Amino acid sequence: RQDQDDPGLLFVLSRPTRGGTLLDVGSNVGWFAMRAAQAYRRLGGGMVHAFEPQPEVADCVADSIEANGFGDSVVLHRIALGDRAAEIRMRPPGNNSGGSNVQLSGTVGAVAAMATLDSLDLPL
Repeated sequence: RQDQDDPGLLFVLSRPTRGGTLLDVGSNVGWFAMRAAQAYRRLGGGMVHAFEPQPEVADCVADSIEANGFGDSVVLHRIALGDRAAEIRMRPPGNNSGGSNVQLSGTVGAVAAMATLDSLDLPL
């Protein structure tokens, strides 16, 4: 619903061009990714790459992609992006369900892969 869009999202949604690409890094449940996919659909095409390393949250993004019929315009990457390739742990903070902390060591949190953007073979 556009009446729920904040100024930051409205700014991002004013930038897509036909055939463009948007990276949603830390996609969470995919709100930006789905709204960008809608914008690209109205423009006649474009691609969204959503990066979400937390397994349960990435499942929500996958469900949204399917429910909205965006399989041709949103690619879900179940990894974190960082400055190196590593195995990390995503530890949700107790007071913010929309965020998490990355831990490079330790035993608390969901295990996730981290890669650098330039190590991925994305058609950008």
